[in-house]
Amino acid sequence: MSRTEINKAKPIPTNSKAIYGSGEFRLKTNGSVAGIQINYSGMVRITYELPNGWFIRAGENKIIIFGLTTADLPETLFKYTGEFRVKTVHLVDWHLNKTYTTIINPTLDYWNNMNEKWEDISEEYKKLAKTYTIGKPPTKTRVFKKIKGATK
Repeated sequence: MSRTEINKAKPIPTNSKAIYGSGEFRLKTNGSVAGIQINYSGMVRITYELPNGWFIRAGENKIIIFGLTTADLPETLFKYTGEFRVKTVHLVDWHLNKTYTTIINPTLDYWNNMNEKWEDISEEYKKLAKTYTIGKPPTKTRVFKKIKGATK
């Protein structure tokens, strides 16, 4: 069986969530992904450790993740520091179908992330506001591949 036939046999994603915050970007999906495009604002330093044959490229406020292999992606795609505000995430499966993704950042103080009722909140709005920044933002977006066994 050829690589193309193997890839075409993988399940098509119909439900996906991009979850980020606290310095990690994760993807939960019910199918197999061939490529990902993340549109964002900010400046980030990305460190990734993906299976052989998977690559990440970044530029012009886009991150592209693509595979030249049949290996499945791990749930955690990369770690980051800096300012990172995800605007859209698009997936492409092995049949070249495009899928939009729900974006979730549980670290922000959105009304639906709170465990309290609105009427019970006694904090001022300014105190609730969190940011999209983790650590010190770099001056330029950069991507680094983590070397297995390295501590940093």
